[in-house]
Amino acid sequence: MTAPRSRPVALADVVDAARRDFAPDDLGGVLALLATYGVEAHERDPERIRLGVLAIVRGDRAALDKWVDWAKRDWRDVLFAVQRTYGASWEAKFLDGTGP
Repeated sequence: MTAPRSRPVALADVVDAARRDFAPDDLGGVLALLATYGVEAHERDPERIRLGVLAIVRGDRAALDKWVDWAKRDWRDVLFAVQRTYGASWEAKFLDGTGP
């Protein structure tokens, strides 16, 4: 069961999370890679899935490549992993700043 979100995830939330976890020199590449998710019609809820990927990888660039690829294959893998790691209310935690 998924906990209600405090508000929808916005692109600014994704950028803030990427800034928090990656070096400034890597930020452009990180955001460009994340932007590859959400292009295809089956890639649902792009900002939410991108934030989920960032929550999982926590600054690990190699893991980012892997998780974006997995998200592009099946976005549900990201939601399963992030909910298993941080709980059903993971979005609220990350959006209000109480997440890891």
